[in-house]
Amino acid sequence: QIQTVPEALFRALPRQDRDFSLLTACNMLNELKATRQLSLGLLMERQAHDLAGHLKTGGQLLIVEPGNRLGGNIITLTRHAALARGLVARGPCPHQATCPLAATLPTPEGQTQTDRRGHPTSAWCHFTCPKEAAAVPAWLDKLSRDAHLEKDKVSLSWLFLQKSPQAVASGGRARGAAKGGNITPAPGALPGRVVSNALSLPGRVVSNALSLPGRSAQSFYVCCAQGLALLHASRRLRSGQCVELLFTGNEEKDPKSGAWALE
Repeated sequence: QIQTVPEALFRALPRQDRDFSLLTACNMLNELKATRQLSLGLLMERQAHDLAGHLKTGGQLLIVEPGNRLGGNIITLTRHAALARGLVARGPCPHQATCPLAATLPTPEGQTQTDRRGHPTSAWCHFTCPKEAAAVPAWLDKLSRDAHLEKDKVSLSWLFLQKSPQAVASGGRARGAAKGGNITPAPGALPGRVVSNALSLPGRVVSNALSLPGRSAQSFYVCCAQGLALLHASRRLRSGQCVELLFTGNEEKDPKSGAWALE
């Protein structure tokens, strides 16, 4: 049963006499406007507090935003606030450590490196897929073509959280294994394991294929608890795909992006 409640969120949720197993906020948070008195960071912190407060233990929260800079910034800020409240990031994050795509660790005041529009200047977390795979409605596809804004891909930023009694503490900023040093998981590395004197970590592809000078194979940026990795892959990967990364302690940093270079 679906009941429509035409009321502002901050009024509607407190009036509910129960907590929920699932809450979704799709294309919603970007409608909330920051002000001089209430920054985007504080706004997202307030929303994370309100939404998490109406979840049952084990309840889930799905947030979906457009895959642009603003959407990515909203996801980063909301994730930071939600993890501070004890929620666990189930996706797309393969870890609970600091988001390696954030320009800096977002503060409640939203103090990140931003352009004049307040959007992050670094890369942001988003995923693309062909419009056919996303089941784009025919009317929307026609509207785009009529407006000469043909799109062949759909881009989204999203976050899937869970209110868990076994919440994993974020443990602070993610760090990489030092060259030649011991291999130890970064804080929040989950579920890292040592394999043949190498640290195995789950990662998620956060870019499309990159063609780099001097390399015949394609490269991809991958998010993991050690930070951002630049994976030179022997086969084609997909945006959003999960992969296993092996850190030996001898990794070099890519001079342009600062990401760990992995084969």
